[in-house]
Amino acid sequence: MSAQNNELRMQIERLDYENKEAGITVDILREQNQDLSNELEEHKKTVQELHSSQRDPALEDKEKKKAEKMAMMMAQFDTVCPMTPQLSLITTCPAPLGCVLGERGCAPRDAKQA
Repeated sequence: MSAQNNELRMQIERLDYENKEAGITVDILREQNQDLSNELEEHKKTVQELHSSQRDPALEDKEKKKAEKMAMMMAQFDTVCPMTPQLSLITTCPAPLGCVLGERGCAPRDAKQA
């Protein structure tokens, strides 16, 4: 009976040792996993920054092309726009509008005609 008792104690000590060893291994693996997760996050940020920096020139080119198109459209609009009688009267008017209305510093309209 004492031989069985000693054998069971040895098995318990062996299992206790293996359990402690497994706990240490689990702790080491958790630390390694955390380190690798942190490294992965750093790499993700780096990749995201690289993507952002690569997109900027493309967006700048797109904005530049858009501005050029707008300038071309505005130039075409100015040349295509028909001259209305009111607009032609304003552009050919010899006196500034304020003078016509008799504001200060302008000669009366009748005086200019004389």
